[in-house]
Amino acid sequence: QEYEEKLIDRKLEQDMKTAQHVIEMLLAKRAEAGIGVRWPLAGASVQLRQEKIDSAKNLAALIISQLNIKSLKFISGEEEKAELDTRMTEKLEAEGFSREIARNIQDTRKKAGLKRENEIDLLIQSDDELLKILQLDNANINLVKSRVNARKINFSNINDGKGSYKISSENKIKNREVRINFTII
Repeated sequence: QEYEEKLIDRKLEQDMKTAQHVIEMLLAKRAEAGIGVRWPLAGASVQLRQEKIDSAKNLAALIISQLNIKSLKFISGEEEKAELDTRMTEKLEAEGFSREIARNIQDTRKKAGLKRENEIDLLIQSDDELLKILQLDNANINLVKSRVNARKINFSNINDGKGSYKISSENKIKNREVRINFTII
């Protein structure tokens, strides 16, 4: 395969290698803590040699996005180590549940043979505490709406009936029952 040597950005290649290394270190910490990438975390800190910090900082936004963290702090040192802030705030928990619910809805849409352009009316059912958490922030509701192409979302207790919604699925997310019901518009 032919390529033009002068078009290769060696610095970008090095920055990507460093970013990949940082991502791998922090993914290992997530696995160790048993926290999947769909669940956002407040932040992380990484200790690296200064030249690697300079390289990683160039791609900090990529690292943050790949790890689903809100902030990233670099510390200069000879020994390489990484730490995650695993404290789960109500806001982070709401975002995590929203992401998991969106994934479950997408799975149910796929099983029902829906295409991306098919709009739905959606009913999410769970316990009152989780429903309250989900409705804390409109950003989470909008995240679900946009990911699953929902025109509107309603919420009700899982013990209520599903009403006239045609398609349903039941899921457990962090040991909480969540029922997803929707109708194609």
